[in-house]
Amino acid sequence: MAEVAATVAGLAALVGGMGTACREIVVEGAHMVQAAAMGLAPVGDRPGAGQLRRSINVKGPLPSVLGWEAKVGPTVIYGRQRELGGPIFPVRAKALHWVDAAGVGHLASHVYQHPEPYMKPGLAQTRDAIYVMAAAKVAAVAGAA
Repeated sequence: MAEVAATVAGLAALVGGMGTACREIVVEGAHMVQAAAMGLAPVGDRPGAGQLRRSINVKGPLPSVLGWEAKVGPTVIYGRQRELGGPIFPVRAKALHWVDAAGVGHLASHVYQHPEPYMKPGLAQTRDAIYVMAAAKVAAVAGAA
């Protein structure tokens, strides 16, 4: 009977250790993706540029049906537009107006912004490192049990 109790206690410790490891994997993985995306985010050449890069943050870890999850992404309103590209239409006027670097003014009824992906490539760049980190954490818990 003592062997059964010891086995149950060992399994409980293993489950607890895996739960903690999973949470740590999510946190570290999310921050790895955040760092990669921040490095890839497009930055303009105007004063104060870099708002998109600075807005990329991590929300989580959050409990989920499968354990833990985290959300990584920009908080600026144009973050998705920069990632995916698409048309830009005027909201408060009949036309868009801007002055280019040469000082020439332009008017347009709409423009198309080409995609400048930074989130998806950031995830792709870190995927293998996240797998390695996760495997090491799981192996450490399994080895300790």
